[in-house]
Amino acid sequence: MKASTETSQNQFTLVRFVHIALLIVAPLIYLVVACLVGENTVAREDFGPFVLYLLLIVGMVQPALCPVIEKMQTAGHRTEQLAVKTAAGLYVSSSVIRIAFVEAVYIYGLIAFLLSGELVNMLYFYPVGIVWTVIYWPRRMRLDRFLGLVRRR
Repeated sequence: MKASTETSQNQFTLVRFVHIALLIVAPLIYLVVACLVGENTVAREDFGPFVLYLLLIVGMVQPALCPVIEKMQTAGHRTEQLAVKTAAGLYVSSSVIRIAFVEAVYIYGLIAFLLSGELVNMLYFYPVGIVWTVIYWPRRMRLDRFLGLVRRR
C-alpha cells in the first residue's frame, strides 16, 4: 500500500509541474511574445467581432467538458482496454486533458491577437483562462477523491 501512495504522490507532483509549466509559464510567454512582436507587425486580416466572440464562447465552454470526459475514462477503467492503467495513471491522463482544454483558451487569445493585431483581443482570454486554471488546479484532496472513486468501481 505504501508503494501505491508513493506512486500517487509522484504522479501528483508530475501533474502539478505540468500545470505550472503550461498554465502559468506558457501564457506568460505568449504575452511576452505578443508584446515583443508588437501590434503593428502582425497581419491585420478581416477580424470582425464575430470571430472574437466565437473564440471567447468556445474558450468559456470547452473546459466545462472535462468532467464528462473524465467520467467516460473512469467508467471504462475496468474494461480490458484500460485495466492495465493504474488509478494514479488515470488521474494523470485526466489532468493532461484538463490542462489541454485550459491551455487552448490562452492559445485562442494568441490567435485573436495574431489575426487582429490588437493586444486587447488577446487579453480578453486571460481572465477566462485564469478562472479555469483555478478551477482545475491540482489539489491533493481532489486526487484522493479521484483515487477513491476509481478504486470503488
